[in-house]
Amino acid sequence: MPIIVKESCWRQTPSKVFITVPLYNVPTHKVDVFTSESYIKLHYGNYIFEKLLLRPIVEEASRIRLENNEAEFELIKSEQAMWDEKKDKRSKEAVSVQMKLETQEQTDVSNMKERQKWEALSGNYECNGNTRAPCGDEDAPKGGGERGEEDEERKGVIITELTDEDVERINNEEKEIQNKHKAMMDKITRRVRAQLKAEEKRAALPLVRSQGLIGVTFTPRVFPTPMRESTAPEEEEWLQKQAEARQACGFIAADLRPEENNPDWVKAKGDQMFRDGNYLGAVSAYSHGLQLCPNLACLYSNRAAAHLALNNLHKAVDDASESDREDEKMQINARCMLIENKAKRVTGKMRRCKSMQDAC
Repeated sequence: MPIIVKESCWRQTPSKVFITVPLYNVPTHKVDVFTSESYIKLHYGNYIFEKLLLRPIVEEASRIRLENNEAEFELIKSEQAMWDEKKDKRSKEAVSVQMKLETQEQTDVSNMKERQKWEALSGNYECNGNTRAPCGDEDAPKGGGERGEEDEERKGVIITELTDEDVERINNEEKEIQNKHKAMMDKITRRVRAQLKAEEKRAALPLVRSQGLIGVTFTPRVFPTPMRESTAPEEEEWLQKQAEARQACGFIAADLRPEENNPDWVKAKGDQMFRDGNYLGAVSAYSHGLQLCPNLACLYSNRAAAHLALNNLHKAVDDASESDREDEKMQINARCMLIENKAKRVTGKMRRCKSMQDAC
């Protein structure tokens, strides 16, 4: 369904009226124009612009310019006067009837002019054919042999008048040639537009993204396994028990001040707890000290003693062995060997007792 264009601007002088209509980026070769004495119309693409004029205009002298994406009518008034309105107040039906009459009149005038043109050409051919022979007879005695031969050649030429069928055939051939030319131009235009669109698409593609590294950080987690909803309550319960155990032992690393995060201070705190009999607190203090300074052998030996006091024999053996590797001082090595031998001896007794129970 066509779109009726109502956007236009107009200005006038006593002898002319100028009407400007936007074309909305439609090519000018696709614009169809129709004008009459009291009506103007533009049809381009899906748009139609039509106006009924207040007074008649001189259609032959009026012009239209298509440029800058606009169509500008320059209409010459039949009578020089200023118009109050550019739209006729008559009904559209009456103007439509008048427009059809004017169109039919224009068609009749065009047909009459064409017919008169062909009649004039046919009359000239007949006049030339009838008058050529007498002129040759009069000039024959005066002009000599050459003029006579020329007249003979002229007499041999037969001029025939074109019939309506011949004219129609010629017009059809011309229209066929024009249609072929138009089809070829349309094909070339479509091909060029397709190439331009392809080039625009290639130009619009973004550049290849440069190679890089994306840093990924994960939420810190106490457990080495991934978090699962099914095991979340058990993990929370275990963490709560661990927090309660740390509070019960009397040493919480999170409550330390920045100046207290010192391996020597932590070692002294663990020694004090070991002397007071708080072996769990001592183990926690020595473990925090090893986190601050993993290569301090005395912390391993002291924690081995605390584990031995708690009867954690396997952990005592591991810490004593680690202390032997970290420090080569004889005094610490002797102490660690004593703790390790004691733990192994107790472990061996336990194993023997278990074997005797199994035998019984």
